[in-house]
Amino acid sequence: MSGETEAKRRVELFRALLESDVALLLVDGQKLLDHAGAEERYLGSLFGSLSNLFSVMRDDILDDGQKLVQFPRVWIIALSKADLLPEMTAKSFMELVTRETGEHLIELRDVLAGYVIGDEALAVGEDAVVLSSAKFEPGRIDLEARVGVDLMLPLAAVLPVERHLRWAGKKEIPAKVAKALVRNSQEVLGILTAGLDVAEKLPIPPQVKLVAEKVAKVLSSGLASDFLGWTEQSIEDAHRKAVEANDEVRAILTGFMLDLRKAEQDGVLLRGDR
Repeated sequence: MSGETEAKRRVELFRALLESDVALLLVDGQKLLDHAGAEERYLGSLFGSLSNLFSVMRDDILDDGQKLVQFPRVWIIALSKADLLPEMTAKSFMELVTRETGEHLIELRDVLAGYVIGDEALAVGEDAVVLSSAKFEPGRIDLEARVGVDLMLPLAAVLPVERHLRWAGKKEIPAKVAKALVRNSQEVLGILTAGLDVAEKLPIPPQVKLVAEKVAKVLSSGLASDFLGWTEQSIEDAHRKAVEANDEVRAILTGFMLDLRKAEQDGVLLRGDR
C-alpha cells in the first residue's frame, strides 16, 4: 500500500470516528511488559506518534480550518492484554501512564483540542480501563475470564451522558457546544429518568439557565442534576422498577450504570471527576 493511499485511509477512518462520543487510546499490554522498567520508551513513542498523526491529519479533517462541535469528547486510555499484567488495576495503570509519559499525554490533548470548539469540554486520558479478551495459560484459554471487554457498551452509552451534562452546565463552555452536548445525551437521559419521581429533588445549577432555551427545557425538570447525583441504591431501585415494568431499554441502561460502578469497585475502570 502506497504512502498516499495509507494516509487517505487514515483520514477516512478518523472522519468515521468523528461521529462517536467516546474513543479508546489502546496501550498494548505485551509491549508494556516488554518494556518493564523502561515504560516511558514505549508509552512516549505511542502517544508521541498519535500526536504527530493527528497533527498531520488536521488540515485534511477541518474544512477551511473550521473547528468542530461534533467530536469524540472523551478519550479513554485502555490497557489491552491486561491478563499479562494481572496485578495492574485501572488506577495503577493511570498512575504509570501519568508518571512515565504525562508530558506526551498533555501534548496529545493539546493537539486534539485544536480540532474542537470549546476544548474545555474535552477529556483526554482522564479515564482508564483495563481489557482482556480471555485468560491465556499453557494449553488452555479461559474465555470466561475476560476483563473489561463487556464494558464497551456501558461506556459508550453512559459515560458521555455523565460528562456532557457536567460540561454543559459550565459557563466557560460555548452555548452551541453546550446545546450539542446535551442534545447528544438527551435520549439516554430521557430513557433513564422516564417514570421516576425525581423532579425538583435537586436544584438546577444557575449557570445551566444561561444555556439556550432548548437545553434549558431538557434540564428544567431537575433530571440532569438528579442523574449526576444518583447513588448506587438509586440506580438499583431504578433498575428494579424497569425490570418489573418490562421496560427493556431502561433496564439495560440502568444495568449499564451498575456495571460501571462494579467495574470501578473491581479496579477495572477509573472515571475522571471533571
